Amino acid sequence: MRQLITVVIGLALIPARAISAQLSSQLSSGERIRVTTHDKVLVGTLAAQWKDSLQFHADITGGPITVARGDLQRLEVSDGRHSKVGTGAAAGAVIGLMLGGLSGQAAGKTTECPREDSTSCQAEAAAIGGLLGAALGAGLGAAIGSAVHGEEQWQTVAVDGVQ
Repeated sequence: MRQLITVVIGLALIPARAISAQLSSQLSSGERIRVTTHDKVLVGTLAAQWKDSLQFHADITGGPITVARGDLQRLEVSDGRHSKVGTGAAAGAVIGLMLGGLSGQAAGKTTECPREDSTSCQAEAAAIGGLLGAALGAGLGAAIGSAVHGEEQWQTVAVDGVQ
């Protein structure tokens, strides 16, 4: 039990370490960034950076924009758009479990039960139907979720750490 807790805590800390490493790392040309100054927020692709400023190609204009580091209020790097595979699989499994269980129970009522207690046959049929429904629903939900992409995710970068 103690080993299991250690493993779970260790796995939970991995994303935190990755995020802190991202915050202190340097940005590279070609990365997608979001720049916030006192009067605007712009998204684009980093083209170049110097000690006192950075230049990027804004999505809106396409042309290069240079921003002094002193004008930066926030600098973020894109973590991409993530699909909803997990969410789709979970939702599909729950829906499939319910529908499969109900279908299995209904099928258990209509079939001949070799046992004296027909309720146990219905429960068994409901359990089997629920498990099959959950598996099929999870697969279908994952397939649908893979086609759905959420909003772009952003990681804040320490302005001092960008050179």
